[in-house]
Amino acid sequence: GCGARAVAHGVLEAAADPIGDRADEAGDEDTAVFGREAVAREAFGHASVRAAYDELGAAGFYEAYGAEYRNPHSEELGEAMAMGLDEWHGRGALPSPLGRVLDLACGSGEASEALLAWVSSRSLPLLELEAADPYTHEAYERRMSRRAQRWSFEDIAGGALDGKAIYDLVLCSFCLHLLNKSWLKLTLSALARVGRAMLVATPHKRPIIEPSTGWGQVGEVVHARVRVRLYISHTTAE
Repeated sequence: GCGARAVAHGVLEAAADPIGDRADEAGDEDTAVFGREAVAREAFGHASVRAAYDELGAAGFYEAYGAEYRNPHSEELGEAMAMGLDEWHGRGALPSPLGRVLDLACGSGEASEALLAWVSSRSLPLLELEAADPYTHEAYERRMSRRAQRWSFEDIAGGALDGKAIYDLVLCSFCLHLLNKSWLKLTLSALARVGRAMLVATPHKRPIIEPSTGWGQVGEVVHARVRVRLYISHTTAE
């Protein structure tokens, strides 16, 4: 998902690109990574996602298009997640069972759908799946027939999840690289208090998640330019 964007206070990096900073891998052309058709779908008629951000601003983009949002890379994401989950489940790195899962910045449900398909294909239990996104919750609810909370990154950093039951896994798909460094650390530290593990999907090397946030990386899978990483919390409040 690409939706849980805090609205103000410099939470987002300026001119951030939710599909990834093409300068990291293939120059500045938006079409270099995922192709012209995918970019056109995600940019809602703008020449590129970056051009849409320049015109509307990050918050404005998701306020305008959140209810219609759909990540055009859901197939690649699902394949990458399945590969990573297979590996980490096989070596015991993934919490088991996955009793409670939070899909943060849930978009229209791409990561939720991938996780549900994976647990179903392996006959594994998943007792509770919760989702949140302040901009794309309507798209999520329409696609997944599940309720989505309206929590933003700002809410999470401010302690919105403190006191809730612990999540076995937090999904953060195509979103954390949008946060500036100070808000990233606050958000990650808050998540580390309420989550045992975190799966991060990203189209490039960001975000860099330091151990000081309470998370330690235990694995990474790269597939079709999608990076999926698993982190384990060192500070979960039991």
